Amino acid sequence: MAMIDIGIRVEISKTAIEPTSDTDWDLLDECLSIPQLLQQPNLIDHDVIGNRFITQIAGKRSTSGMTFGFAFNGGLPQANFRKIKTVEDAGETRWMRVVVPYNESDTDVTEFRWNSKFSVSNQPINPSGVVSIDVLSLPQRVVGREVIEVKFPTA
Repeated sequence: MAMIDIGIRVEISKTAIEPTSDTDWDLLDECLSIPQLLQQPNLIDHDVIGNRFITQIAGKRSTSGMTFGFAFNGGLPQANFRKIKTVEDAGETRWMRVVVPYNESDTDVTEFRWNSKFSVSNQPINPSGVVSIDVLSLPQRVVGREVIEVKFPTA
């Protein structure tokens, strides 16, 4: 089973309140796949009378649901499935972040962060296959903020 193990961390907040320190996050381990976090903007046709060509301009970016894949690691309280399913069943939101390191030091990282609702489902189970779950993250709007924020390392 190919896990994402190059230092990338996928985490959710322990409560609905936005985390202020690294201890406020729970690691979602055994990640199998991460979706495209910043999607391309929609393209809008742009036509000028008198010009025989139509050009395109960038519209807004989509923040449609993003599906993460994880290995099923049981139903205990610390397991991914139970963490997400508990939040989903309560109808709550949590902050989610993906931390991408540039090198082996954990100080040079880029962080993607957003507030999210969740839906969790299992993949079909095959004999001798990997048991996995899909976690659908539905980004929520926070007044006065970008839907998905990108934090770059400080020099």
